Formats: sequence, structure tokens, C-alpha cells
Amino acid sequence: MASSSNASNPLKDYDVQVDYYALLDITLDAEPGAIKKAYYKKSLELHPDKNRDNPDAATLFHQIKQAYELLSNEAAKTAYDAIVRQRQEQRARFEKMDAAKRQMREDLEARERAAELARKQTVKTELNRSAEIERLRSENAQKLRDHTAQLAHRAAASAHVVRSTSSASSPPTTDPAHRTLKCKWRVSRVQHTDLTLRAMFTPYGAVEQLLVAPIKPGKKTGTAVVQMARKEDAVAAMRAHTGGKLGKVDEVTWATGSPPPVSEPVQAPAAAPARPSTVSLGTAAATAVGARAILGQEADILRMMSARRVQPSASSRDAASSSGATGPTGGSSSSNRSET
Repeated sequence: MASSSNASNPLKDYDVQVDYYALLDITLDAEPGAIKKAYYKKSLELHPDKNRDNPDAATLFHQIKQAYELLSNEAAKTAYDAIVRQRQEQRARFEKMDAAKRQMREDLEARERAAELARKQTVKTELNRSAEIERLRSENAQKLRDHTAQLAHRAAASAHVVRSTSSASSPPTTDPAHRTLKCKWRVSRVQHTDLTLRAMFTPYGAVEQLLVAPIKPGKKTGTAVVQMARKEDAVAAMRAHTGGKLGKVDEVTWATGSPPPVSEPVQAPAAAPARPSTVSLGTAAATAVGARAILGQEADILRMMSARRVQPSASSRDAASSSGATGPTGGSSSSNRSET
């Protein structure tokens, strides 16, 4: 009965999970003579009497003996070799699958690295583009400010030349109140400064004094007082505002509340020379101190301006008297002086 059981299952008394070929240091295709020679060598090497300090020596010696018995039995060896080959094929498949998985993982990691690099490059490109746009915007804004300042200086120079060339034929009006304008604008619409207001008024004549009132928090209206060099210049600026040609101001009024008296015909400013030899830009700086005369309330402004009224010289009075003597009537001279 026992022999028939062993015949049907020759590996019944052996542990098939043990690699008996590895115990004897031989391969699966080893010949019977090589198996026997390997067994004698291992048995002498691992005999318990020679390995007294090794507690596993007896177990190893027993496994070597089982390996020789199994591999010496042709039926048992055949069955065991089938199991070993199946195990090797399974291990090879696992190794192949692991290699494929490793390759897939490496490919995935490579694609992720490439995608991250592309994303960083895109972000860097966008940052560089934004910085370049900001640089160009700042550069263009500075160019615009410089160009505006140049235009304002040129306008001031042209107005100064006009005033210089026409001063002999049309002397300035002596009363500052008759050539002083007050303008207002909405702060939410425009932010005027001394520079922008001078550029706005100088095309109509020289600006003698200009004062921009400080804009307090919460105030919705900006105010400035502009004193022109001549009454005719102030009249021209007022006409330009009435015709909608002055600029971005909501209201322009006379500082006195009413237009100046018309004592002599209003003369248009003389045309500037095509190529002026010299141009003075000191008009605004020379009259900066006088601009303080128009601070405060409107009544104080008028009183301070009246205090600075220029009296005509003796030569001017004599010239006026002689001019009146030669006129059609003797009363025209005194009338002109009173209106002046």
C-alpha cells in the first residue's frame, strides 16, 4: 500500500519548495555522476561533526541527504524537475512583467518631467512677456510726459516772443483784476496742474501769474486763478472758452465777476517771428512771488491785486496829455486817462 502511494506521488516525502539543486550547487541538467559528486562534497563540508558551532548544521546535512535521494530517484527527479521548470517559467514571466512595468513607470516619469519643464518654460515666457509690456508702457508714458513738457515750453517761449514784439504798440493793462480769470473743473474728470494750465492758456498770451488751489480730501472741484500779461490776452482766452476751444475746464469767469471795461479796441496779439533769435523762459519763475497776491477769498484777491496796481510814469502822462491836446476835443485825453 505504501509503495503504491509512493509510486503515485514520488514527492510525498519531500518539500518541493526547497531548491535541492541550489543545496548541491548544481544545475537542472546535471548528470547522475555530477549529482553524486556534489552530494559527497557537500556532505563532507556540512557534516555536523565539522560544524559544531553551527546550530543549523544538522538541518542542512539532512536537506542535502534528501536532495541526493530525490535527485537519484528517476521518478521523483522527473516530477521535481517539472515543478522547478514551472517555477522558473513563472519567475521569468514575473521578471518580464516587472521589466515592462519598470519601463512604463520610467516612461511615465519622463513624460511628467517633460510636461513640468514645458509648464515652467511657459510660465517663464509669460513673465518675460509681462515684464516687457510693462517696460514698454512705462517708456512710452515717460516719452509722452517729456513731449508734453517740450510743447508747454515751446508755447511759453512763443507767447513770450509775442508779448515782447507787441508790447510797444499795445501796453499792458495796469489793473490786474481786468486781466485775471478764475477757472474751475471737476476733479473726477481731469487733474490739472500748473504745467497743464500754462500749456492751455499760453496760446492766447503770456501767463503772468498762475496759482492752483490745493485740492482738499473730499473736494470735487479744482480751482485756479490765471493772470494774463494783457487784458487782450485774457479776453482772447475767455472767447476761446466760450467757443469750446480752451481745454478741459468746466467754468472760466472773470475774477471781478464781470468783463473789464472796453476803453480801447482789443488788439490781437502780434504774430511771432518765424525764427526768433533769443527766447526767454523765465516769465513763470519771475512772477511766482506775485502769484501769492491772489490767495484766499475772492475779495482779498481783488484787494491785493489793486494794491499792486502800476501807476503811469510822468513821461507817459505827458505823452497822453500831448496826444489829447491834438485830438478833436480836449475831453478825450482826460477820458482816456480815467479809463486807463
